[in-house]
Amino acid sequence: MKRSLVVVGGSAGSIEIVERILHDLPRRFAAAACVVIHTTPRRRSELAPLFNRVGRLPAIEMAEGMSLEEAHGRLAASGLRYVHPSRLILSDADG
Repeated sequence: MKRSLVVVGGSAGSIEIVERILHDLPRRFAAAACVVIHTTPRRRSELAPLFNRVGRLPAIEMAEGMSLEEAHGRLAASGLRYVHPSRLILSDADG
């Protein structure tokens, strides 16, 4: 099965432009959208609630084994990296 994926990434200073990008995506976006923002792993991220307020796609933080879905947003958790294109496999950024 063919899947489409859009990944947007940046530093903590990119949050405003990512908000604009997510705001402009249509509700029936024909791809999964992943957002990776470099943040500190020492603090819980509040990006999912923020992006849910401004965007049209439901945004949630990624979790181990989570599937990617069209018209859904996924946010990378602080301090983790993702290494598989169709299924999320998490590992420590140091690992």
